[in-house]
Amino acid sequence: MAVLNVFHKLQKAVVGFFFEISIHPETNRLNGVFWMFPEQRWDLAHNGHLLFVDGTHGTTHHDWPLFTPAILNSFNRLRAVGYCLVDSECGPAQTWMLECMLKAEPSWTAKVVFNDAKLAEESITRVLPEARVFLCWWHIVH
Repeated sequence: MAVLNVFHKLQKAVVGFFFEISIHPETNRLNGVFWMFPEQRWDLAHNGHLLFVDGTHGTTHHDWPLFTPAILNSFNRLRAVGYCLVDSECGPAQTWMLECMLKAEPSWTAKVVFNDAKLAEESITRVLPEARVFLCWWHIVH
């Protein structure tokens, strides 16, 4: 798997690079890829109390959603703290993404999460039970 080779090379070259790959147990097909660079891990650990989760849809070659979780850093700048390609935008995919983030930074806790889909609220509270979840205003209006 070419993507796995790239991530293994990055892991050897960049200290603190983190990645997870999800393989469907029955079909043995790839159904998720998550990765974070060391700077993103640091940002998540130190500024991750406010999390924004949004996905782009239909923009990848295989029409997989790309989720880019982001935080507001101490300079009030929005910073991506990871990237997640998954085969669907359903709740379990977002649960897996958040679990990957916790695996990369076990001390991380979010107090507030803004999300683009009401359907994912249960997934978020399952992984981050103390977080308050809000639907993004832009998605309410549009």
